[in-house]
Formats: sequence, structure tokens, C-alpha cells
Amino acid sequence: MKKFALLLAILVLAGSLWNLRIAGMKEAPIDYKSEMVQLISNLRAYSKSKKQDFLLLGNGGVNIYYAADAADKESVAAMLSNVDGIMTESLFYGWDMEENKPTPKEESAWTLQALSAPREALLPIFNIDYCNSKAVIAKAGKKNQQQEITAFMAADYSLTTIPDTAIAHENLQPVNDLKAVKNFLILLNPEKFPDKESYLKALQQNNYDLLIIDSEYDGKVLEPADVAGLQQKADGSRRLVIAYLSIGEAEIYRSYWQASWNEKKPAWIAEANSDWSDNYKVKYWTKEWQDILYGKRDSCLDKIITAGFDGAFLDVIDAFEYYQ
Repeated sequence: MKKFALLLAILVLAGSLWNLRIAGMKEAPIDYKSEMVQLISNLRAYSKSKKQDFLLLGNGGVNIYYAADAADKESVAAMLSNVDGIMTESLFYGWDMEENKPTPKEESAWTLQALSAPREALLPIFNIDYCNSKAVIAKAGKKNQQQEITAFMAADYSLTTIPDTAIAHENLQPVNDLKAVKNFLILLNPEKFPDKESYLKALQQNNYDLLIIDSEYDGKVLEPADVAGLQQKADGSRRLVIAYLSIGEAEIYRSYWQASWNEKKPAWIAEANSDWSDNYKVKYWTKEWQDILYGKRDSCLDKIITAGFDGAFLDVIDAFEYYQ
């Protein structure tokens, strides 16, 4: 009887120690930056398996390319190998989401410093400055050119319009790679166009080297024929068409959003983005979110690839900063 009691005590103790070990494992801190790098690595590998020449253009989160110490070098190297180009916003103008407002010099200097590694890796750098004053547009153009950055001057943060001015650095050569891009247009909200036909026609009647657009119009993914039409400039030469994809936030107007989430959100959805209504931070390292992004026929990236887009514009890369 005593032996049985002793054995039982040992088993209880062992079970307690195991539970403590499991609890400790669950409480292990998450390396949020590394998780974002891993997500982009996953997107890279998956997209290449579906379309070998598929491009990834990363937007924002530039300190993910900056190695503060030796431990960062590996993740920086991974990022540099998993994107084909880098986009920044408000590098010189549009600070605090205010058009024409100069970005503080120290902020511009930090961004340029963080872009040193991508430059050394010969990755093309792009920038969106938010300005609508002719004088400011001219200043922004000069500053970007001095830094050898391909820039677009957006009239406002809603990104709803096509400029009615001449394209800066217009290029008559066909474009099949981001390194060949001399100019670009980003139009993410086609709400000012009365219908899909007028929207597509407006996009087709210009010579931008690169179009960055939403993959959908009125809640439906563009057809392969629509995308193929956009891949030809007005002059008849080839250009790139890249689709928007938020990887750090969920958007309630997307087809993946379930009505029940309006009442009770899943654990992987965090708080709302105070700057953009209808956008929610997500725990981007979770399987639930990554299943929405890629790997299934109705996943976001899969729809983009099926539609024939040349690549994806990865937005909200800086989501890791929210959790740090």
C-alpha cells in the first residue's frame, strides 16, 4: 500500500512538472519582427511555387531592413532575399497624414539609413509622397531624384485619382521587372469611377510603367482578361500590374470577413486601426490569418495569382511594431 502511495505521489509530481513545463512553453515571448519575416518568407516560397516570376513589393516597416546588431543580420538577409522591391511613404512630404506637410529631416534621414542594406542588395526603392501643391510636387520630385528613388506624388491619402499631369520620367520601353520601372501609379480606391469599364479604361489610357491597384472592383476580383488588358501601356508596350495585399491588418469589406465577427471577433483579431476605419490589427503569425492570406483556392494571394497579376504589394509590414 505504501509503495502504491509513493508511486502515486511520484506520478502526481511528474504531472505537475510537465504542466509547469507546458505553461512555460506557452508563455515564451514572441519575436514579432521574426514572425513577420517568416510570414513574408512563406508568401515568397508559396507564390514562387505557383508562378516563378511572381513579384513581391514590400511597403513600409523599413527598420525591418536595418540590422541594429549581429542578431538582426540574419532576418535582414532573409527580407532582402524575399522581396523584389521596397516602397516607402511620406519620405519627404505627407507627414502625419497631412498632404504637403514636410517630413522632419531626422525622420527622412533615418528612413534613408534603414534603406542602406536594400540599396547595397540592388533592390529598387520606391516612394509615395503625399502632396498636391505644384511647388511641393516639384520639390518632392527633386528630392526623390537626388536619392535615386522612383516616386509618385499622390494628391491625397485616399489614393483615388490618376494625375492629370504629364508622367515624370515617361518610359517607352517594355517593363518586365521592378528594376526597369521609371515611374508608377498607385490607385487603391476606385470609388470615383462610376463603373468597372470606366475604371479599367482610365487605367489603360496611360503609359505608367507600373500600376499598383486593388485586386478587386466592387467586391469582385478582376478577371484575367481585365488584368491582361492593364498590362499593356497606351503605347502598346508591356508594363507590370501589382495587386494590393494587406498582410498585417484585416479589412471588414473583404470577402473573407465573416458577419459573425462584427459581434464577436476571433482571438487572432486585435484592436481597430484608429487611422483607418474598418481595418483591424491581426496576429499575423497565426495559422488562421495565414490561411486567409495564402494556400487555399479562395485565399487572397491565390486569387491574385489566378487573376494574372505580376505580383503583390505587401502592405502593413510594420504590424510587428504594434506588438513590440
